[in-house]
Amino acid sequence: MTADTQAALNSRTFSLEQAQRMAISSSSDISKQNNQIILKQMKYVEAVEGIRAKVKNLRSFRWSPLLSFKFPQQLDLTEEYDLNVKPLTIQTEIDTLRHGLDDLKYEITHKANQQYFEVYLLQETTAFTQDRLDDAKTQLERNQAGLRTGKATQSDVDRAQKSVDTLAKSLSTQLREFENAKTKLSELIGVDVTVGYTFANPFKTASIPREQLENLIQYTLDHDQSFYEAKAATSTAKLNVESYESLMRSEYGSKMNIIQNYINMAKQGMDVDYGAFQLKYKEMLAALDKPWNGKIRILFFSFTKEWFKGEIDGTRYIEDEMYAVYTACMEYGNAKKDQDALEKDLRSQVRDTYENVVTGWNTYETLQSLASESRETLDRLLVLNRMGKATYTEVADQQEAYQVAQQDALDALKEYNVTLSEFDRLTCGAVTKYLKGTGMGLDTGEGGDAYAILDPINDPYYYIYTSVADLTFYIGVSIPDGFEPAIDSFEVWYAGTQIGERTQVGTELRHLTLDYQDTSELTIRLYNGDTYVDECTVDASVPRDVLDIQRQETETETERVIGSYAVTTTMEGGVSVSELKLTVNAAENASTYTLTYGDQGIYTTEQRPVTESFTYLTLLIASLEDVTAKLYDSGGGELMDIRFDTSTQELVTTVSGT
Repeated sequence: MTADTQAALNSRTFSLEQAQRMAISSSSDISKQNNQIILKQMKYVEAVEGIRAKVKNLRSFRWSPLLSFKFPQQLDLTEEYDLNVKPLTIQTEIDTLRHGLDDLKYEITHKANQQYFEVYLLQETTAFTQDRLDDAKTQLERNQAGLRTGKATQSDVDRAQKSVDTLAKSLSTQLREFENAKTKLSELIGVDVTVGYTFANPFKTASIPREQLENLIQYTLDHDQSFYEAKAATSTAKLNVESYESLMRSEYGSKMNIIQNYINMAKQGMDVDYGAFQLKYKEMLAALDKPWNGKIRILFFSFTKEWFKGEIDGTRYIEDEMYAVYTACMEYGNAKKDQDALEKDLRSQVRDTYENVVTGWNTYETLQSLASESRETLDRLLVLNRMGKATYTEVADQQEAYQVAQQDALDALKEYNVTLSEFDRLTCGAVTKYLKGTGMGLDTGEGGDAYAILDPINDPYYYIYTSVADLTFYIGVSIPDGFEPAIDSFEVWYAGTQIGERTQVGTELRHLTLDYQDTSELTIRLYNGDTYVDECTVDASVPRDVLDIQRQETETETERVIGSYAVTTTMEGGVSVSELKLTVNAAENASTYTLTYGDQGIYTTEQRPVTESFTYLTLLIASLEDVTAKLYDSGGGELMDIRFDTSTQELVTTVSGT
């Protein structure tokens, strides 16, 4: 049970906001849309995995035990296009579904509004009619009593009786309509509100200033589903033009200049003479295959040059889509015209509906004013009636006129809110935002990898998401908790130029899409604070992949025993003399040694054989802890430094490790 459901049950007073939220939460259409998004995300993950594998295979030398060799391959135009555009196409479909999810919520909210308005109006109408019926019955009783005393006529009684009968019939009809409206609302929100609920007043009595109209139009263009799809179609078409142009330029170079002017005109939205474009296109195709026209003579034999044509030479590179860039230009031009026409239509719809809202508000204000004037007239007649200066018929007529005026004003307020709700639906919730005072700005978020749950990667990785609708890309980096070395920010570089600013891990870098020239490789530089950690080169044609971060190995030091030593002290002529004897393990291959004592320099100025002892005055070396030795091999090359462990009389060397 949702919080709104529990709140409704507890308070027994139901509000429009509760109806809106419960209608959205119980909508099967929204559940279906969410499922479609998940399915598309799974297809996107599969496409990314396929591209990752394909790129690796195409760039690798492969062989099998049967000696089947495959060398790195080149792709034709269709294959390269699919490699670059397929994930973008799926991502665009996902974006469209997500955007459509918001649009679906606007539609469900609008339906909830309409049904709730109907329920509330009938609630108030039945209550109003019940009050009128009670008053009519009271008046009928008075007239019947007055008839017996001569204070009323039979026509007064008949008039009152007719009023009671009419109101009773109206009330019966309204009660049936009220029950039917509550049943429809219950079906819409998934909770039975047919019995025991009071419906709170949902009607807004606020107008929208005309100076807000342009803001409302712009908000609509930013959020309308049909216009979003039109923009996505236009952007996709333009992306196709630029992709085919870039791929063909990379393959054919300056030969593309034959048609370049027409491509530029199409990209700039200018009118293109496609007949002339086609002629130039054929001229370019002929130029592409010209090197392989005719024959070549080798010795006594003549060969057709085309026999020497490679798999993707000349027009073979584009043979599956010979007129790809030509067709793409036409499709972009048509898509742009459709988008412009839809924008014009949307602007017109918003303006026209706004005028309907203004008219509805003015109508309500007029009828509300008439109801107030009718009330004042009724109050005056009641005073005159008590003074005997106004008849019952005059009072009854005015009372009925006032009640009708009240009902008309209520109906007008309902119609104004219905029109306002329709305007809110058209403007994708902009009216609600304005009336709530929350502004009409776009929502922003920190971002994150939308596919982390469907396709978890436990290592550090990057992800690239491209929004085709506005031709921007988002790139983010994910670092697992506790990863070493620590990384908290990243930079993106392309062809030696930094793209955007340094960005914190957990947020996304947003930038206009890049036109890849000779390479689609990006460099991601990783930092911890201001400290550079590492950089990774990634292929932007692969939307998600692991970052190959080189962990910096930390050196650790350990000690190992390589032998022992002995010191013998004797008195010679009253002077204490010590003799140091080294015993080095044979596996160390040590041949000679030297000794160093603190900062006092080398005591053994020349290398001494390890088999010879070293004699020194005892008082000159207080402790062997301050003495170090260096061992050399038979060729005089240094082997290691050693120290004297005075507690065990062992020779110890320090070993660096990782």
